[in-house]
Amino acid sequence: MFFEFAPDEAWGAGERDTLLLHELEQGSSYRVLVSTHGGLVRYDMNDIVRVTGIVGRTPTLAFVRKGRGVTNITGEKIAEDQVNLAMAEVAATARVSVPFYVVLADAAASHYCAYIEGDADAQRVVALAEPLDAKLAALNIEYRSKRASGRLQPLRVVSLSSGAGRAYREHYVRKGQRDAQFKVLTLRDALDVDFDFLRYASGGPSDAPRVR
Repeated sequence: MFFEFAPDEAWGAGERDTLLLHELEQGSSYRVLVSTHGGLVRYDMNDIVRVTGIVGRTPTLAFVRKGRGVTNITGEKIAEDQVNLAMAEVAATARVSVPFYVVLADAAASHYCAYIEGDADAQRVVALAEPLDAKLAALNIEYRSKRASGRLQPLRVVSLSSGAGRAYREHYVRKGQRDAQFKVLTLRDALDVDFDFLRYASGGPSDAPRVR
C-alpha cells in the first residue's frame, strides 16, 4: 500500500497537493489517500489524522474524525471531534451515559440541535443543552464569537427513547449502507438527514426542528 497525506485545511480550500510520510509535521492534521496493488488508486479514505509524535524518523498518527465531519452555519466551522469531546466531558460531569447521539446543524433556525439517547430521564438529558453549548464555545473560538453576537442561537437538546440509535442504524442500512461498515457521524447538516428523530423523542424543546 502507498499512502499520501494532504494537509486538512489546504484540502478544504480546494488544494490537492500531497505529502509523503516523512514530510509530515508534528501537531498538524492530514487527510489520508491510499493506493494499492489491487488497482485502488489515490482513494480518499475520508479520514483525518493528526501527527502526535515521532518514533525514530516515523511520525505517529492518531485518528481525529471523518473528513465530512465539519459543519458551518455562520462561520463557526464546528468539527466532529470537538462535538465528541464536548459530549464526553459534559455527559461524564452529569453522570449520564450516552450510547447514541447526533448533533445537527440547522442553518434555517441558526442553531445546533443534539438528539441524545441517554440512560437518564428526559429532564436530565435535556439539561445537557446549556453545558454542551458552553463547552463547544470553550473549544471553538468562532462558535463562541457567533453565540456572543447572536448570529447563532443556543444549542438545543432533544431526549430520545431507548432504541433510537438502533433504529437510526437500521434506517440507513435499509437505504443501502453496509451494516458491517456503518459508522455514526455524530455531526451532520440537518438537510443531509432524512431520519425522523422526533418519532423517538421522549423530551426536549417543543419547537425543536423536525428532521424527516
